[in-house]
Amino acid sequence: MSVVARQRSAKLASDLDGELPLSLAACTNQLNIVKFLLENPYQPANIAEQDSMGNTVLHALVEIADDTDDNTKFVTKMYNDVLILGASINPTLRLEEVANRRGLTPLTLAAKTGKIQVFAYILRREMKEPECRHLSRKFTEWAYGPVHSSLYDLSSIDTCEKNSVLEIIAYSSETPNRHEMLLVEPLNQLLQDKWDRFVKHLFYFNFFIYTVHILILTVAAYYRPTKKEGTMMLRDLGRFIMVYLLFHLGFSTAVVTLIEEDDGRPETSPPPDVCPCPVKARPSYNNLYTTCLELFKFTIGMGDLEFTENYRFKSVFIILLLFYVVLTYILLLNMLIALMGETVNRIAQESKSIWKLQPPFTFHHTSSEYFRVTGEILSVLGGAYFFFRGIKYFQQRRPSLKAICTECYSELLLYVTQRRALLLGGGERDDGGL
Repeated sequence: MSVVARQRSAKLASDLDGELPLSLAACTNQLNIVKFLLENPYQPANIAEQDSMGNTVLHALVEIADDTDDNTKFVTKMYNDVLILGASINPTLRLEEVANRRGLTPLTLAAKTGKIQVFAYILRREMKEPECRHLSRKFTEWAYGPVHSSLYDLSSIDTCEKNSVLEIIAYSSETPNRHEMLLVEPLNQLLQDKWDRFVKHLFYFNFFIYTVHILILTVAAYYRPTKKEGTMMLRDLGRFIMVYLLFHLGFSTAVVTLIEEDDGRPETSPPPDVCPCPVKARPSYNNLYTTCLELFKFTIGMGDLEFTENYRFKSVFIILLLFYVVLTYILLLNMLIALMGETVNRIAQESKSIWKLQPPFTFHHTSSEYFRVTGEILSVLGGAYFFFRGIKYFQQRRPSLKAICTECYSELLLYVTQRRALLLGGGERDDGGL
């Protein structure tokens, strides 16, 4: 490792002071100290121990990565050696699956911080030794010359898991190298397979539904019963466009008559030893189409008064362009704003008038509903009253069934008549109030 890279790693590792000696030794590329701490017979270090931020030694190695060649070489080698040492000490330990307090494993931390070199190494790590093969994330099935077939471990990568690599890359806008990380295998092939299998169909279906939705809303808004406001808006816009086109074509024709014929010679090119790039021919403005496009740039504030030098009567040419700018860019646009403002004020006034008519309609509707609901409540209460009164009468006097039915029917008929008279009287009072 170069002196600069060593100094940078030592500076970054100094932040770990007071945290974990194992992480400090690993981040300063001292493999012998790492082995001594782990294999110390008196008090061996815990390789899965976490610091105050929940980071293990693998997290610390990812933190100090800076994507330079020397740094990447020593970080990936130390990362690999720490994994092998951890597997030899505790074969059941899954050191790469330990998450810090932010819920990030070393792989997702590399994705979050944009450490693309370490990120690519972790994704494509393959160990050939049989005793360490379970630490691999890439498994080669067969190879024939440059052609090979490999299997990748997609744990912590696909979106089916919480806080996965794809989720972090997609939604972390501050992550550097986001686009480059998506080109790393197997992410590239995974995204392509997901798109081809189901995402593409869902996207096209949602796009079709959205398009139909917008079309329906547009047609409904255009053909709605009260389309007077929209018609006024379109009429104002049409007037402006017509006036603008007349001015635009008129001034373009006048400018064309002042532009001299261009012989089509290319622009003055620099010496060959300065710029070997091909030289483009200058555009010709002696036709109406090109001049119209150039004058349109003045309307949107992108015009150049010196867009050509092949003209006659320079003063007339400049005054004509300035006059065009004043008319189109200032007067016409202000005219459009004034027209639209007048229309908006007219629509607002009509809306205010319509709103004043709403309270009487609301009162009428509310009062009608009030009498209807009140009548239904009285019907239920009256039915309950007659039911319990009939039970009480039957218990006291015990008359015949025919007498009971005759009396109940008479009282019920009297109640219905009174209720109908009450409802008719309330409706008449309601109409008179309105």
